[in-house]
Amino acid sequence: MVPFPSISATDPTGELQATVMDMGPARGRTMIVLGLADMTREGPTESPDIGDLPSYPGTQPIPFRSLDPELATLTVTFSTPDDAGKVAGFYRAELARLGYVEREEPNSPESKARFLRFSSPRGDWTVTITPESQGKGGATAVTAIKSSPRVAR
Repeated sequence: MVPFPSISATDPTGELQATVMDMGPARGRTMIVLGLADMTREGPTESPDIGDLPSYPGTQPIPFRSLDPELATLTVTFSTPDDAGKVAGFYRAELARLGYVEREEPNSPESKARFLRFSSPRGDWTVTITPESQGKGGATAVTAIKSSPRVAR
């Protein structure tokens, strides 16, 4: 466990994780440490490990995992030609079937993206559904992030 405040973020497209850590004062100045790590993309396999996220039909999800001192995060991304409403309906039904409860939170009317949030004792899923383009040949991008407390080993 790192004894300093820190935060990490993963860029699934570039397969990189950036970390910023505040190591506090040193010689009268604040010491900030920046880190950049290559993330291991799981695959290629016929069915990548996407945790308990139901696999959306006809897609090839790409999972990324990251670990912080108190939190484990799984990020799953994929694209589908289906519209955002169909994707949202699928995840509402399937995650409810697995025992997740949807947290009713308003979406911003200005945002194209739809945010769905689900909770269970196993962790929380946030599913972001974004129409990439409208009309014939349009696609919908989906990013699902599961965060759960790390269990001490």
